[in-house]
Amino acid sequence: GVTPGEIVSVCMPNTIEALVLLYAINQIGAVSNFINILKDAEYIQHCIDITDSTVLFAFDGVMNKIAPILAGTKVEKVVFTSAFESLPFPKKQIVSTVARKSGTIDGFANTQGYMDWKSFSKLCQGSQKEIVTPAFQRNQPAFIEYTSGTTALPKAIELTNETANQKAIDYSFRKVFNSERGERYINIIPLFVAFGIIIGAHVPMCLGLNTEQVLSFKNDDLFAILKKNPESWFLTPSSYSYLINHPRFKELDFSCTKLAGCGGDALSAGQCRIVESKMREQGFTNNIT
Repeated sequence: GVTPGEIVSVCMPNTIEALVLLYAINQIGAVSNFINILKDAEYIQHCIDITDSTVLFAFDGVMNKIAPILAGTKVEKVVFTSAFESLPFPKKQIVSTVARKSGTIDGFANTQGYMDWKSFSKLCQGSQKEIVTPAFQRNQPAFIEYTSGTTALPKAIELTNETANQKAIDYSFRKVFNSERGERYINIIPLFVAFGIIIGAHVPMCLGLNTEQVLSFKNDDLFAILKKNPESWFLTPSSYSYLINHPRFKELDFSCTKLAGCGGDALSAGQCRIVESKMREQGFTNNIT
């Protein structure tokens, strides 16, 4: 099994399983190494190599890209899962049948060292081993973030439990979300970005918000997402620009929006004023955070 201090690599999109792993790995004192699933095989191998990961959890949609490079790493165990793993019936059954017909699921199921999520879950449920959460230690790494790697291979940066928890305390004290427990928060920022883990998942859940993770995001999805009238959400600067300049912008109602945040990059002061002005025409009464 995974031991305290060990680094576990996770190459998955924003799924329920990814969130479960984030907290499960942390609970046993290990460190999550979330890797960008959109990058090429060389990048992924680099992120596995520099952390000496022996365990990898991966999205089955990238397994054909990852599998060939694993022989050159220290990875001994691979657990793969599908994007539809947590879908309710009958949606899961329909999508599962289509995926199996296309051959995207079962290619690795019978390979030594590989296991699907369902089998992994059964293994955990059948285990008699008591899970012991290590005592809290200051500056204990919780997860790994990567530099952009625009000029060289990316460098790993360890972020601690205090980093994530202090942000939750700060946001709660300053009432950044200004939301009530149980209200809806939608996150489009990937979990392989530190902002996605901390602000997109950890902080809103600490505040008791109903957090919805968007599996795969395109700007065209914005209207369907925002028409659900979530009280809180974060978008990137490019998404805000797309939103306010789209002909369908007038269809949206922001009167229930308590927090419209910007993450992944910063809006300039001028851009922020333009976005806020446009949104106020549609009922928005706050400022972009």
